[in-house]
Amino acid sequence: MAGHTYLLGGNSKKGIDCSAFVQNVYDDSVNIKLPRTTKTQFEKGFFIYKNQLQMGNLVIVTQ
Repeated sequence: MAGHTYLLGGNSKKGIDCSAFVQNVYDDSVNIKLPRTTKTQFEKGFFIYKNQLQMGNLVIVTQ
């Protein structure tokens, strides 16, 4: 995705947003299919404690 610009809702060479970037990185690097949006990525996930984190975990912080 190097050289692509930020574009809200984007997922192409014209521009890409943060959740699409994360989706592509996980798919390309470890063949894990994530949902398209941050909201749906969050909903698919589950709570773990900080001491349970492992390399490759996607951490979404909420308040």
